[in-house]
Amino acid sequence: MNREILRLMTDDDILEGMKISMNADGFREKTVNELLGGARKLLDVCTREELLRTVFAEDPEKAIRPFIDHFFPYMSFNKIGWYGVALRILGDCIREIASHDLNEDDIKALAELDVRESEKASAAPEKAPVVPIVAPGAARKKETDKRDTIAGKKAARKLSLPVPNARDAANVIKAIRNDEQIAAKRAVIERAVSEAGKENTDVAVVFRKVNALVSVYGPVGINREEIARQIVSCNIDKALANGDENVVKILTDSLHDKRQKKFYIFAVRYCMMHDPEHYPLYNAGTARALKYCRDNHGFYNFANDELLDYGKYKKILALFRKKYSLNDFSLREISWVLADSGELLAGK
Repeated sequence: MNREILRLMTDDDILEGMKISMNADGFREKTVNELLGGARKLLDVCTREELLRTVFAEDPEKAIRPFIDHFFPYMSFNKIGWYGVALRILGDCIREIASHDLNEDDIKALAELDVRESEKASAAPEKAPVVPIVAPGAARKKETDKRDTIAGKKAARKLSLPVPNARDAANVIKAIRNDEQIAAKRAVIERAVSEAGKENTDVAVVFRKVNALVSVYGPVGINREEIARQIVSCNIDKALANGDENVVKILTDSLHDKRQKKFYIFAVRYCMMHDPEHYPLYNAGTARALKYCRDNHGFYNFANDELLDYGKYKKILALFRKKYSLNDFSLREISWVLADSGELLAGK
């Protein structure tokens, strides 16, 4: 990697390279523009050095999170994921630029840039450090106001869901299929599987697929290479090709960590990226919506732990489909509807 060449690139140059890359990959014009907008904001809030440290970090999405939390503190989870996608494509573009060797013109331009920066630094007057003046108790009041605001939002989130029905489900599914942000995330995952293939016997190949999931949904708390090694050790290809629900348990158990629920979700997503029809979505939203229907609409009285057994979870989805006359929809689509309802219940 030759990072020096990046000093010659303006933000507009980098964004133009990103645009060319997305157009070549077949992204829709609206998606391209929205991702460019996200990348532009990231470029605006980060210095060039901060951006390079982030892009070349072991976990870029985790590295960029402090900037998102600081400059966009009330951003929804979906928007954070959107910035993650923008960062991934931006990072690919920057790494591609940095892979080129410097030519004579580049070396000359860098020398001239060094001279200009040196002259600028020597001409700039020294600035006294600025010490913010904070009135006594101001910080404490700000924190109290913040808690009050959060409490108010939570109070406003006492939402309810209507009894599930086919018309509402069809509308949700249509909206999800037409959602540009969801389509962009799906494209990242589908491209990873298309390029890497569906076999899971090579750590480098599996790593690319794990990396795609992390770029879309965020880190899971374990080094991605370690996750890839664990997946390869599970020898899941035959069972995965047959849509075997037990693969989810095999992957979850292989990660053997106390945070089982989080890895259960990741295991479902990993199976889902290979065969989305046989492995419907499970996340906090689907669980929240199913529990709500159980407690408020007389749905099947399942135990919460049953949702963490993927075979039982799929049976619960099938019972949900039958109970509310949603037979025209696949379990995959039912899981979309539940995830959307769960977000509504959380006030997102």
